[in-house]
Amino acid sequence: MIRRITSSQISTGLLCGLTIILIGLTQRPAIAQDERSTALVTIAEANAECLSTAGGMPQEKASSIADRFLDAKAVAPAMRQAIRSSRDFGTLKAEYIKQQGGCDELVNALRK
Repeated sequence: MIRRITSSQISTGLLCGLTIILIGLTQRPAIAQDERSTALVTIAEANAECLSTAGGMPQEKASSIADRFLDAKAVAPAMRQAIRSSRDFGTLKAEYIKQQGGCDELVNALRK
């Protein structure tokens, strides 16, 4: 059995297809923004941890520096908290510190 398709049905189908494409396109920048924020929070928190443990800086001061850095990079406090409380954040931060050669090397690089 052959069914006739009306122009209204074609328009609806095209609109649905276009909507799906647009949703996909708008999610890419959001994903990139999340990755950027995760990287920035990881770096800031790792730096703060190393400055307080290996650099002799009081933890409050190191945390304040990290927060000012994240403010300057426009990472919202709610986003920071979500990233910090994520299940893998501790592992991600530890990996970053390891990649930098440990806290001593990271602090030396920050001081340069």
